Amino acid sequence: MLENLKTTNVHKDAIPYMIINDVIDVKEYDKLYEQWNNPDHVLWEIFLKKFNVKVVLQSKVQSIGPFGGEEKEYVGYWFFKQRNDHGSVLVKFENIEIEYKSNCLLIVDSEQTFSVINKSNKGSMTPDMLNCVVYFDSNQQNKIKDIFFKS
Repeated sequence: MLENLKTTNVHKDAIPYMIINDVIDVKEYDKLYEQWNNPDHVLWEIFLKKFNVKVVLQSKVQSIGPFGGEEKEYVGYWFFKQRNDHGSVLVKFENIEIEYKSNCLLIVDSEQTFSVINKSNKGSMTPDMLNCVVYFDSNQQNKIKDIFFKS
């Protein structure tokens, strides 16, 4: 998932983050989307092995809170916007707003909290916002850290 990661994906605002659009091939993404309710499907198994990540599927985007040891750890939120969802939803932390859109990966410090804003219908509930929390292995953590410090 990180092979396309470049310093141009890095944003060093008050809170550093990375955003990668079209993080995997659209055809592969669509197949995983079709098997959303079947995380044990062979397509998910192949994906997890291919990219050497662990994922937790969620129906609402929410921050996971702190985890890990003494070193700063990064986590990804990979968005699976439903095809019939034409609304405008944002993930917001500090003064940063990230659009919730299909096949987009947001990488932040695991301790980073955020809120979700439904810009389509003020005051209404947010729609289901399918996403995967992506946990990176130590090599991937090092790559993320290197890119943060190089940019």
